[in-house]
Amino acid sequence: MCSSDLAKYLWGAENFVFSGTEERHYIAGSQDHCGLFFAGVNKLCYAGGRNWPHQICSLNDPADPKQAAIFAWLQKVVHVVEIPFVSRPKGFSSQEINVLKDPAVPRATKVRMVKALAEASEANWEAILTMDTDKLGKALSDMMKAWEAFVPYTTNPYRAGGKCADAAKAKQLTEWLASYDRHGVHGASGCAFSGGGGGFLMVVSEKPIEGAMKITINNTPPCKPYKSHTLAEAHAAPKCGPPPAKPPWGVVNPWNNDKDGKPYPNREIGRAHV
Repeated sequence: MCSSDLAKYLWGAENFVFSGTEERHYIAGSQDHCGLFFAGVNKLCYAGGRNWPHQICSLNDPADPKQAAIFAWLQKVVHVVEIPFVSRPKGFSSQEINVLKDPAVPRATKVRMVKALAEASEANWEAILTMDTDKLGKALSDMMKAWEAFVPYTTNPYRAGGKCADAAKAKQLTEWLASYDRHGVHGASGCAFSGGGGGFLMVVSEKPIEGAMKITINNTPPCKPYKSHTLAEAHAAPKCGPPPAKPPWGVVNPWNNDKDGKPYPNREIGRAHV
């Protein structure tokens, strides 16, 4: 079984409650599942409001000197810092406010918000391919700002107006984040949460970050090996935009596809909610 199949099965299992009973009103993102099963450094190409990437560009060949240099550089400049207090309080939901789902917000405003996140994502990928520490840090910080614009509780669960509102804790988290952000007291190039609401903080810095954990990039697929893309192919990977016209893609959720990725005939259950 290939990495893509395993990632889809896991994603399907997590979202089964939604698909099978409709007890939950949202679909969990597929980034985590792809991250678990695709080795190396990967670009997940999303488009058209779909929940699954229409293409994945994977760099996972340490025998390629150029890729090996990227892996070594990332392991040097990316630091993982544990948040020293509870960043995801009981009852927290990153979707408590989602501006993109608010019918009162003009479509043009929503487009600008999504575009800002897409551009930050593209900048992250370009920074990785060119091994630009400052650009990578800025891109991560810009990603946090984009999240804050349309899902504000993703960046601070304690902000005013929410069910976990706490002015003192909101201030504490904001100030702590600022210390690792660009031009903060730690001298880092930028930072971003590892997930909605916190978890850990990814900090980009050429200098050591006190108390931080280091990362090790795993280049061994957990299942059937697959070929790495080249660096040239990585530079040419699809950018944010509409999904490809052919083959048909995004009509049904991945767990309703056959072994070749084609939708089962006349299968209506599990259609993507977009």
